[in-house]
Amino acid sequence: MKHILYLCMYGFITGCNDNPNNLKLRELEHNRKEVLKYHENGSVLLKGYLKDDVAVGKWEEWYSTGEKKAEYSFLDGLEQGQRTVWYPSGQIAEQGEMLFGKQEGTWKMWYESGLPMAETSYQKGVEAGERIHWYESGKKKSQATVLGGLQNGLRTFWYESGQMKAKGYFKMDMKQGPEVFFSEDGTWQKTVCFEADQEQKTWTEIQPTFSEELCAAEKE
Repeated sequence: MKHILYLCMYGFITGCNDNPNNLKLRELEHNRKEVLKYHENGSVLLKGYLKDDVAVGKWEEWYSTGEKKAEYSFLDGLEQGQRTVWYPSGQIAEQGEMLFGKQEGTWKMWYESGLPMAETSYQKGVEAGERIHWYESGKKKSQATVLGGLQNGLRTFWYESGQMKAKGYFKMDMKQGPEVFFSEDGTWQKTVCFEADQEQKTWTEIQPTFSEELCAAEKE
C-alpha cells in the first residue's frame, strides 16, 4: 500500500481512486520494481520502473485500444530526457526535452493531421524565446516573444488567409505601446496606444506610422 500511495502522491499513476487491482508491482533484482497499471478492459495503461521506490528509466503509456500514448524517462525521480505524446492515430501530438524535471529547449505540438499547432522554448521550466501558433490549415496564427514566462516585445496575429490581423508591443505580459489592427482585406482599422494594458489614445481616421516610439512621441 505504501508504494501505491507514493506513486499517487507524485503523479506517476493516473486515476488513483480507481480499482487498486488495476495496479501491479513486480519485484525485480537490485531493489527495482516494475510498475504496471491496466485499463478496465485489461489492456496495459502504464508501464515503468522504480528503484528504492523512486521512478527511474523509461515509462510508457497506452490508450485502451492498444496504441502508444506517451513515452518519457526518469532519473532519480525527476523526469529527464525526451517526452513524446501521440494521438491514437499514431501521429505525434507533443514532443520536447525535460531536464531535471523541468521543460528545457524547444517544445512542439502538432494537429492530428501532422501539421504544426504550436512551438515554444523553455529555460528551466519557464518559457523563454519565440512562441508560435498555427491554424489547422498550416497558416501561421500568432507569434510572440516571451521572457521569463511573460510576453515582452512584439506580438503579431494573422488571419488564416495570411493577412496580418494585428501587431503590438508587450511588456511584462501587458500591452505597452502601439498596437495596429487590420480587417481581413488588409484595410487599416485603427491604431491604439496602450499603457499597462489600458488604452491611452486611438486613431481611426488617419493612420499614424507604426513604430515602437509612437506612443512615447505622443506624450512629448
